[in-house]
Amino acid sequence: MAKYLKKVIVKNGAVCYIIELIVFILKTPISMNPHSIFFTKVNMKHLASFALIVVLVLLPLSHVVAESQAEIRINLISTLENEDAMLLKLYFNLYDPSSGAPYTSLKTTDAQITLLKTSYNSTATIKAPDVPIYVTLVLDSSGSMAGSAQKLRDSAKLALNNPPDDSFFAVVQFDEEIKLLQDFTENMPAVSYAIDQYQTSFLGTCLYDAAYSAVEAQSNAPPGRRAVILFTDGTDEKRDGTQCSKHSYQELVSLALELQVPIHTIGLSSTANKLNEAELKSMAGSTGGFSFVSNQDDLPQTFTKIMDALKAQWMVETYVYPQKGENEAVFSLTLDESGTVNTAFTFNSETDYPGPPSPVQLQFDGLQLIAETQSYDLQLALTSPELVAYVKISLWDKDAGSKVTEFIFENPDTYNAYNIPTTQMVDNRKYELRMIAVSKEDGTPFTIYTTDRGDAVTEMIHEFRFDPSSIYASAVIDSVTQQGNDLVLNVSLTNSNMIGGFDGWLVDKQTNTQVTGSQFNISASTVRNGQITVPTKESRIPSGQYTVVLRVLNTDNQVLMTTQYEDVVYKAPGVFQHLFVALKSEPIYLAVVVGIILAVIIYLMVSSSKQKALSGTPVMQGQLGKKMKKNKEKLDGLQAIATEEPILTKSPPSPIVAPVAINHQPEPQYVADDTRHEPRQEDSSLTKANLQQTSQPYLTGIRGPKIGSWKIEVFPYIIGRQEGSLILKEQSISRKHAQVTCDGNLSYYITDLNSSNGTKLNGQRLVAGKTTALTSGSTIELGSKVTFQFDLKSDS
Repeated sequence: MAKYLKKVIVKNGAVCYIIELIVFILKTPISMNPHSIFFTKVNMKHLASFALIVVLVLLPLSHVVAESQAEIRINLISTLENEDAMLLKLYFNLYDPSSGAPYTSLKTTDAQITLLKTSYNSTATIKAPDVPIYVTLVLDSSGSMAGSAQKLRDSAKLALNNPPDDSFFAVVQFDEEIKLLQDFTENMPAVSYAIDQYQTSFLGTCLYDAAYSAVEAQSNAPPGRRAVILFTDGTDEKRDGTQCSKHSYQELVSLALELQVPIHTIGLSSTANKLNEAELKSMAGSTGGFSFVSNQDDLPQTFTKIMDALKAQWMVETYVYPQKGENEAVFSLTLDESGTVNTAFTFNSETDYPGPPSPVQLQFDGLQLIAETQSYDLQLALTSPELVAYVKISLWDKDAGSKVTEFIFENPDTYNAYNIPTTQMVDNRKYELRMIAVSKEDGTPFTIYTTDRGDAVTEMIHEFRFDPSSIYASAVIDSVTQQGNDLVLNVSLTNSNMIGGFDGWLVDKQTNTQVTGSQFNISASTVRNGQITVPTKESRIPSGQYTVVLRVLNTDNQVLMTTQYEDVVYKAPGVFQHLFVALKSEPIYLAVVVGIILAVIIYLMVSSSKQKALSGTPVMQGQLGKKMKKNKEKLDGLQAIATEEPILTKSPPSPIVAPVAINHQPEPQYVADDTRHEPRQEDSSLTKANLQQTSQPYLTGIRGPKIGSWKIEVFPYIIGRQEGSLILKEQSISRKHAQVTCDGNLSYYITDLNSSNGTKLNGQRLVAGKTTALTSGSTIELGSKVTFQFDLKSDS
């Protein structure tokens, strides 16, 4: 109050003046004589100024005093018993006891509920009511209301224009009988229509019975707040003056208190009726309601005040720890600049709660294994961390039952992330983290929770299994393709930040051995979009079918894991591709080759010029033409090396077709001379050829899609999946897989045409493109699922 007084005086700029005036008055002798020194030295101007300052101080101060005399009126007490604590809710009004009017606004800084038995003090939260309100209008329709009936209807309907949020209304009229005009509804037009049906009679006033019936009906309404607005202009009596109600005033109040139904009363005062104002005010005050008395003209304002009181309800809630049975408590409310108001109340509990929990609580929020640091991140939350000196976390080997290590973390916050190394942990072993919070005040651990037997537990335990495999880097080869002359691995990676690089090699599918020179080593920084290029072209890997082995390395080149991809078909580049690559990589060699070619061209041009100058014939025509002529003569037939020696003739070459049998012996030829000579003996090779001319080549299917025998009539005889003389619809067969050929001596050969799955002759794999001789009875394997036998058979 002194603080407020100083504020007012300073605001009016009169501090020095009022102090000087007060000091002067105190020093002046007090006398009631108008001619005393007081009146002679203090002129009227001083007195006027003093009076003004007193008014300026007392007017605001009177407001403060009035506001500080506000009182709390509890309308409803709600309890919900949980396992650990009781949730307590109070629905209340704040009102001015001098006028009985409610405060429609609430300016507060703090709300508390104190249990008197245990001295437990709990901070409460102020909110808007969270349940609906059920209001019953109980209207007196006795004979004395005949002249005020229309005014009553209009006033009640006017109040419905601004009802409380989430409200339901019912309408009852009474005289010596009780009549329900409208049951609970949130439809305001329906409530207004029910009020219009209100009619007076010539009967008495059964006031207590009507109010008792309305309170009793409230118990059948859904859960929520309650209110009865009781309007009357008289007392409980019949027309003859005897008591009208069967229930007494005390029975009515007791039932209202039991069911927590506040009764708000409105009395219509006039000289013609007998209104018991004291009883109406007592009824409202005892049950937590408001009471107003007015004349007929003030009825609209009176109904509006009651409606405002219903709208100006608030709620506080908090968790408390009561003892079993009845508990006495105090509700305190701190108002802005006006002190604290409080009220006492009682409530019952079916549970004997042991008490509030420790002010410090631990909450385990998670344990995450971090790949980069090979450690755990422990997420731990604390309440009231300012009371905690440190948090101690112990690591225990659960299987061995022994402590591994412990960690101390000082000055914790509300939310904490603690790092726990894994250097002393063993893979796939169970461990426990045991956590305590130690008090700054006495150095003892706080109680984390209390067991059902009442034992205090100070240690939180979290069990886990150490399994670091989930965070190791890994790679999966999704596919392998050949791009250009290199193999490209399409790889899916996990925890790639742990990967420093890759290495690996190729394994020959046929021999199951590592291919020489196929090793590769690639840095992780060169890998883009999960593609790893294996330099097979640079390593001169031959064509074939391989298994790719890939190892994942960490930043220290230690192997994290190994994976592989099988059945990779690789086609190596040709000779000219190798030559081009070599020349491109060594420009000096390329320059030498180009120089040689130019030198040859220049030489030929110079030689041609000289030849033409000597004979008139170009060198190409004279030299190369001569060579071509000589070759042509060889093709036309053998030339005699002596005129006396008979020479066997040889048929000119022709397109090779199936061989035919030759039944006559070749005749010897003689030179034009009378001298006869013996025929020249044939060598062994010619004899062999003649013998072969009596047999025809056949392929006999032993295994595969075609089983049978086929005569080879045209050369080259190509076998393939899409092209050739023999088509085999088998996936392991290449488009053009292999061919059988025959030379001029009627010898037969087989060649693999760079097939994907290769060709074997008598179990030995053929080198692609290399011609190999066939003999009768040879076994030919094409791919993995086709086998033929080559035979020379006689058609006779």
